[in-house]
Amino acid sequence: MKEWSGGKYAPLAFEAKTSSVVYPSDSQRQAGLFLSGGIDSLAALRINKKVYPKEHPGHVKDCLLVHGFDIGGVIERGMKYHVFDRAKAALSGVAEDAEVNLIPVDTNIRHLCDERNLWLDKFFGAVLASVGHAFVTRLYMVYIAS
Repeated sequence: MKEWSGGKYAPLAFEAKTSSVVYPSDSQRQAGLFLSGGIDSLAALRINKKVYPKEHPGHVKDCLLVHGFDIGGVIERGMKYHVFDRAKAALSGVAEDAEVNLIPVDTNIRHLCDERNLWLDKFFGAVLASVGHAFVTRLYMVYIAS
């Protein structure tokens, strides 16, 4: 971030408890997809279901719906839990029809730095990847629609 911003942003300090994690093999994990309810993620889910048979390792079985990015991410707009609940309810039907698990995820990472240009241009993909990594014991790959 320091290099991308010409020195404007310093690296963030993270505090995390350490633990030992046993990583299952790829054959024990499955594919996931970030599902926002937007046209890109809905199209990605549909294409995935049409292209990959259920037994294929690339066939999506879990969809991650993240609170704290678009919904609840902008500090001055508030956490908007009611909007997230509405999105969960709407996407539950989509998930049921697509035969995937809808997994709600909550994060406050956008609140570390909510500058719009940084978030959209440099931070968004890395933060999506970090959420995907949080599911390393469940998912071996996560699709990000674009």
